[in-house]
Amino acid sequence: MKRLLLLFFLTAFLNNSKACSCGGELSFCDNHINSDFSGSVVVIDAFTFGISLKVLHRFHGEESRDTITVWDLGGPYDTCNDSSGFASASFLGEIGDTMILAISKIDTLKNIWDVVGDYRTPGFTCTCYKLRVSNNYVHGTIAGPETTFNFDEILSIYNYDEFLIDFPSQRFNCENWLNSQELIYEKALSYFPNPAKDNITITTESMGLLTITNDIGQVLERISIDKESIEISTQKLNSGVYFLSLQTDKSIATKKLIVY
Repeated sequence: MKRLLLLFFLTAFLNNSKACSCGGELSFCDNHINSDFSGSVVVIDAFTFGISLKVLHRFHGEESRDTITVWDLGGPYDTCNDSSGFASASFLGEIGDTMILAISKIDTLKNIWDVVGDYRTPGFTCTCYKLRVSNNYVHGTIAGPETTFNFDEILSIYNYDEFLIDFPSQRFNCENWLNSQELIYEKALSYFPNPAKDNITITTESMGLLTITNDIGQVLERISIDKESIEISTQKLNSGVYFLSLQTDKSIATKKLIVY
């Protein structure tokens, strides 16, 4: 009997995990045009069933208000959108967090807290509707093929100030934006091996300051690059994902590094 119960729960867990997984994620660049509003915002208040956002910059939509409200998705909940996870508006961020969102307006009331004209959090979905901003960098699936999670094929980090300038024009040609950035970054900053274990060799056409950060934006090390090729030890880094940013007097190039 115990074996049957264990088999039942294991099967249910595997089915739920499979149901809530994606073969890839539609990038923010490709997805935002489907929303009623896309832009950069900061969380200024949180309350029962929702959060309030101050609009910093607008990319898409006809929203004219300086502040907007995003409400919980609401039930009935499925295995991917439970009441304590993706379905909550607070999942988007805490007070003070800056992010870039692509969300849709509420046009039909389905929850007691809904307000027509406000917004509803999308919940679990295989499309990127949120980009996180940390230490003046944008993180997330900015641009890239829908059917991949290969880091080398995804534009996943961008200087925030440059994003605000580039996105309004590049959003109409996401694939070319990805390809052009790859060419720029490859010349400005290249390294091998990746994934790395003990050390990496960095090659660059530009001299500048190299910054190593972890996946939550914490600066771990700063290194002055004064020659075209330099070897850097990665032995002090735990297994995980890191970002290397080379800042010169003209630009900033950022690429992802995996340490195992």
